[in-house]
Amino acid sequence: MIPVAEEQPPPGDAVFSQTETITRFDGRKLDIAFAVEPVVDLVRSAVAGYRIDPLLTDAADGEPLAAAERMGLLASDMERVDLATLDRALLRLEARADHGGDPPSLIVSISFLSASNQRARGKLMERPGPSREAVRRSVIWALTDVPDGAPAGRLAEITALLRPFGRAVFAETRVNGAPMKLARTAGIAGLLMQPAGAALSMTDSALWLLQAGRLAQRSAPALIAANLAAEDLFAMAGEAGFTHATVRPGAGRAAA
Repeated sequence: MIPVAEEQPPPGDAVFSQTETITRFDGRKLDIAFAVEPVVDLVRSAVAGYRIDPLLTDAADGEPLAAAERMGLLASDMERVDLATLDRALLRLEARADHGGDPPSLIVSISFLSASNQRARGKLMERPGPSREAVRRSVIWALTDVPDGAPAGRLAEITALLRPFGRAVFAETRVNGAPMKLARTAGIAGLLMQPAGAALSMTDSALWLLQAGRLAQRSAPALIAANLAAEDLFAMAGEAGFTHATVRPGAGRAAA
């Protein structure tokens, strides 16, 4: 496996930070836990930054929201999720500033619904207040839940609107999803992909990496294999063409 240079965890960070509960438009409760995942540069074998990943669960039964359920959330629901995620990123930036460190690179998700809505996008971009410059130097916005029918021109417009408020704009995508097909024309600087299903074997994960890496090559300058089952897959990810990788929260090396 690739030996990764260790970095001290940022002050106040944990694998999962505190859970926040929001009320959806229909009155149901939604729990949000934030996974703070080190993003490993596969060339330098070092931590390049962190991804703050909101994990959504139904508060009534504790079950994670499936992709279809997440896509079914209203714009107002996703705005609350995006604001909560940005607030967690701001806490991370403030903690590092309080300890005299340079702002880290942070990948922060923002839903396509919020990014494409002028009011919601404006609220998110105004949220940092005095920390706006730190956000501009540190945050990489990652568009999520981009629908397959998203027009190339609209995706390019949203990317251009977000770019002045951060370091870059990435997008989460499934294999052959809209962001993968449109990344170059839309000006998206990086793609995040992760295997479908949390229980893939090491062999299936390796096969997925090879397929996804082959299809995504030359789509964007940065290709991140996210939520891998173990660090042992980093070498395979690099061979498959990925530039960075993260592991599933709580995962480490595969059992011998």
